[in-house]
Amino acid sequence: MITESTRARFWAKVDVREVDACWEWVASRRGHMGYGGFWDGSRVVAAHRFAWGMEHGSIPEGLHILHRCDNPPCCNPPHLYLGTNADNVADRVSRGRAAGQVGERNPRAKLTEEQVRAIKQRLKNGETQTGLACEYGVHQTAIGFIARGVRWKHVAVPTEY
Repeated sequence: MITESTRARFWAKVDVREVDACWEWVASRRGHMGYGGFWDGSRVVAAHRFAWGMEHGSIPEGLHILHRCDNPPCCNPPHLYLGTNADNVADRVSRGRAAGQVGERNPRAKLTEEQVRAIKQRLKNGETQTGLACEYGVHQTAIGFIARGVRWKHVAVPTEY
């Protein structure tokens, strides 16, 4: 059973907006996808799952909570729905987040391949990651991933660049 104080503590960590808008989790996030993590008194649970549970009750065994809005930090109950693992995989594929969506084919990409080529060349010429990050509107870690070949490794810098 969820107490009123637990409900209040949960919703204090959510940016509740207009009824149709995404209500984003503003406290700690789990993993690289940005899902919220909430301490329910005994364990950390995914915030969107906790939000769905407060509205609808326990989640049936083997089912997932999916986002209609495709926004992992969203906890707005009308944006959430029950689905099987197959539903979750089909949703991922339909939204272009399946394996193989690298570089510009990834809908979440913030840089183009041409920008990455220029960044790689400028890094070779001694420019700082922080300066490039500021110029291109990304975090320094994104530039660091490019520099180390963790991201965008398929983009080569032509020798005549």
